[in-house]
Amino acid sequence: MNSSSPKTLFQQPAAEFLSRDEAKALTDRILSFSKADETRINIRSAWSGNTRYAGGQVTTSGDVANTTVTIASTFGKKRASATTNVLDDESLRRAVDLSARLAKLSPDDPEIMPELGPQQYLDIQNFFDTTANLSPEQRAAAAKKSIETAEGIWKGANAPGALFMAGFLDAEAGATIVANSRGLFAYHRSSTVRLSNTARTPDATGSGWAGSNGHDWTKIDPAYLGRRAAQKAVQSRGAVAIEPGLYTVVLEPAAASQLVGQVAGALNARNAEEGRNAFSERGGGTKLGKKVFDERVTFYSDPADPDILGDPFDAEGFPTGRNVWIDKGVLKELQYNRFWAQKKGVKANSGGGSLRND
Repeated sequence: MNSSSPKTLFQQPAAEFLSRDEAKALTDRILSFSKADETRINIRSAWSGNTRYAGGQVTTSGDVANTTVTIASTFGKKRASATTNVLDDESLRRAVDLSARLAKLSPDDPEIMPELGPQQYLDIQNFFDTTANLSPEQRAAAAKKSIETAEGIWKGANAPGALFMAGFLDAEAGATIVANSRGLFAYHRSSTVRLSNTARTPDATGSGWAGSNGHDWTKIDPAYLGRRAAQKAVQSRGAVAIEPGLYTVVLEPAAASQLVGQVAGALNARNAEEGRNAFSERGGGTKLGKKVFDERVTFYSDPADPDILGDPFDAEGFPTGRNVWIDKGVLKELQYNRFWAQKKGVKANSGGGSLRND
């Protein structure tokens, strides 16, 4: 950052985090301090900014930049980790030493896997400058647009009083890094942004919510989200109780994604094979190859898909890729981590990114 460039109280520099070269130099420095059999370093270096609004005005706004380093030391079958965000040599040496001492005190882990060697990763572009450079002024302008659009809907309904609007906008941009003593080094930049708001009628009989998230700020429409929340608030006034029963409903994407997330969590192969999730077969085994959804449902994960854009590696540095989990309603694949894949004699897999319905 150029100290000669004056900044007003509300100006923010571009998102600041470790570059690839800086990350490589840092991980090499940490590895040089370690005497463990194997060492793995996980780093998250990121900027985040948020703006909260309520009652027609911004209530809080803040920006944070931080680099967190987690060092895992392995001695035989023993492993433990320590975390720090202080990056001078003395502090890093202390973190390395602490992780080593904790590892030596830990019980053997029968499921421990050796660190991976160098890997090849997909080139995934889910970093956007529009998000990384999202300033407090831009966030405040987005809040204003959402509020004013919602107020316009309320006035158009010729309703008395003032519509109450509250919302939250947060953005993050940074780098995820994995490195180990076997020569693996993985670096990936990403950005995410989320905006949600809630509208409530002054008589407290109507309420509406709308939200959206993504990697690129230009894909988020504050005016639409304000309008949608207000429309729901207007339409939900005078709601009446209904009897319990079976009703056909149409879920918005945000609601449907919550259900899909439950499916993603149930794809763990070990849990399924041990009878501990929804894809376990009664009496033993799994539902692989069986119809578990309507034939119109196909779920897949693909970190390179422009509508998903996940990370190209997991916390171990294992490469992610495309996986079709549910194909036309049939369970086609379960997720195997390295240990369980070795135990079962199958190939380990890692989807990366959220599930998508084709």
